[in-house]
Amino acid sequence: MTGVSLLIVVVAIVFAVAVLAGVTWFVIDSMVRVRRFARSTDVLPGRPGTAPREWAASDDPAPLLHRRLRYAIALVHENHTLRADPVSRAALERLDDAVLVLDGRLVSVVTDSAPGDDDALTPFDDAISALERLPGRLVYQPPGVIAGRVDETIAYLGDPSLPLDTGESPYPDDESA
Repeated sequence: MTGVSLLIVVVAIVFAVAVLAGVTWFVIDSMVRVRRFARSTDVLPGRPGTAPREWAASDDPAPLLHRRLRYAIALVHENHTLRADPVSRAALERLDDAVLVLDGRLVSVVTDSAPGDDDALTPFDDAISALERLPGRLVYQPPGVIAGRVDETIAYLGDPSLPLDTGESPYPDDESA
């Protein structure tokens, strides 16, 4: 082997090892962050909720609602266009605050009510269902519409007896709605 071909082989091996190390680090780091969030009771990453630690793995109705709330707000945060303009970003911050308040109310209702009183959880189920539908209602919408729908959902999270328009298609040219 000549010197040039040996240099090419060494550079190719070093490059392959560097890429493999980077991919391995990314996969391990991602798994650690996902597991850490799954084991926590944080409603939003880095913003702890008030839920008891044992709710992270419990199958009782209230902890399941808490986890649905966590994953619903995570779905909303997956829409990166919400951080693209100041109006949507402000609406998202208001929604985060409302979700933390809802989580606090859920915890207080469960700690104050009798065990097995699932009727007290019905408004939370309705509110979380509305939050779970929100990402689909925000698709391809301009900032003003996004802020309006987020504010409507915030009001509904505060009082699930309010009307919430969920039959509207997120697509302006859809005739099926």
